[in-house]
Amino acid sequence: MLLDHVVLFVDDLEEAVRTFSSFGFTVTPGGINGPTHNALIAFDNETYIELVALRAMAARRLFKLLRYSGLLSLRRLISIDLNNRLFGWFSKRQGFRDVCFRSSSLEAVAKHCKREGYALTPIISFSRHRPDGVTVSWSLAGAVDELQPFFIEDKTPLSYRIPDGPARLHQNGALGITELATRSPLKFSASNVSTTTQARGLRGKFRITIKTTSSTRELNIPRLFDADIRLAH
Repeated sequence: MLLDHVVLFVDDLEEAVRTFSSFGFTVTPGGINGPTHNALIAFDNETYIELVALRAMAARRLFKLLRYSGLLSLRRLISIDLNNRLFGWFSKRQGFRDVCFRSSSLEAVAKHCKREGYALTPIISFSRHRPDGVTVSWSLAGAVDELQPFFIEDKTPLSYRIPDGPARLHQNGALGITELATRSPLKFSASNVSTTTQARGLRGKFRITIKTTSSTRELNIPRLFDADIRLAH
């Protein structure tokens, strides 16, 4: 299993693209997936940061209202599916919200989880339309425990979903996500990233370390994005 990407949910996608571009990242438009649109910061080691936002601010306000009213918590009690995780992204403050691991077979992941006693949501198919007209398809399933990752299996070539070529070249020298620090221990591991548990010192839900050709430094991302990122030489 491999780390695929981390999810950074934002209020305004255009603002987020400008912000991360100003820190030396190449940000590539992703496309539209239902009520959301996204942009990708892709790296040479086939990991990426997904910047994702709801397309309509009215929808954003609605999800916040549903959360504050307790209806989303009630939904979790009566329905176990991936939407609980997605609705959590949509209703909470912007910032790092989730971690995705890549597998060649979600059916195999489901069998492993069943053997180990981990509850997994049903597998659901997704697609999005890139600005160049290409349709990208994949399937997702997630741990019911939302402190644990969700999982992806590609139905179209990986290069359709993760841009390559110039999209992976960054002014700040970023080469790829190599470390992931989370507030709670992960029950799953990925061969392309080291994981640690760090209860204190994290600005948001987790921190990522990105290998770079330049000097080691903390990125002073504006706190409103709640994104804890470190470049390591």
